[in-house]
This record gives sequence, structure tokens and C-alpha cells, in this order.
Amino acid sequence: MTTQEISTLLKHYEEGITTEAQEHELRQLAAARSLPDEWNEYFAALDAAVEVPDGLQQRLEARIDTLDATRQMRHRHWWRRVAGIAATVAILLSVGLYVHNQRQTQTLLNQDTYTDPQAAYNETEQVLTQLANQLNKGGEGVDALKQMSDILNSKS
Repeated sequence: MTTQEISTLLKHYEEGITTEAQEHELRQLAAARSLPDEWNEYFAALDAAVEVPDGLQQRLEARIDTLDATRQMRHRHWWRRVAGIAATVAILLSVGLYVHNQRQTQTLLNQDTYTDPQAAYNETEQVLTQLANQLNKGGEGVDALKQMSDILNSKS
């Protein structure tokens, strides 16, 4: 391997973009100790490479899954809060509109009353007269039917 290739490989190692095979090759070069002294610091780091403890990957994956589940729960709780606030606002608006409409209805009902008793009496008399006239018109038709019924009954 040329010096240029080793230099490029060391640069990639510093950047953290080497593959396992390339790191293995660098470890073999460090073990040979046939390289210039300027690269000893790089190879000392390779010699001091830490071994990964057994089960670390599984523990990390479990922790990541736990964090993911926690994030999903927070997301659900956030939506529950938003839905609760929206429901509260809807209820308050409904109650407010109901009370407002009841007040308007009461105001309209109060406007139909008379403050002058004589005017109220005159209006009542007029309405009752119209009612009596309508009932009398309906009564005339009943009288005609009664006369026909009497004629038919007398012939039988």
C-alpha cells in the first residue's frame, strides 16, 4: 500500500467514513510498525480501540424503542389536550349562544305587552270579535247540514 493510499485511508478514518474492512487494514498496518513516526498517533488510537460490550446493541435498540414510544405517547397526549380545549370552547359557545337567544326571545315577548290597559282591552275586544265572526260563518254551514239531515230523516 502506498503512502498516499495510507494517508487517504487515515483521513477517512478521522472523518469517520471508513468501513470495517478498511479499519481492519489500518490495524494490520499498525501492528506491522513499518510506517513513519508521524503516523504513530493515528495508529496508537487504533490500538486503543474500545471493544463493544456484549448486549450493548440490544440495550441501545431497546432504549431507542422506548424513546420512540414515549414520543408517540406525548403526541397522543397533545392531541387529547387539543381536543379537550376544542370541546370546551364548543360547549362554552353553545351555552353563550343559548343564553343570548333566550334573552332576545324574552325581550321580544316583553315588547308585545301593553302598558296602557285601555289599548290592551280594545285589542282583545277586536280579536275576540274576529273570532266570533269566524265561528258564526262556520255555524251557518252546520245549520244548512242540519236542515238537510232533518229533511232526509222525515222522508224515511
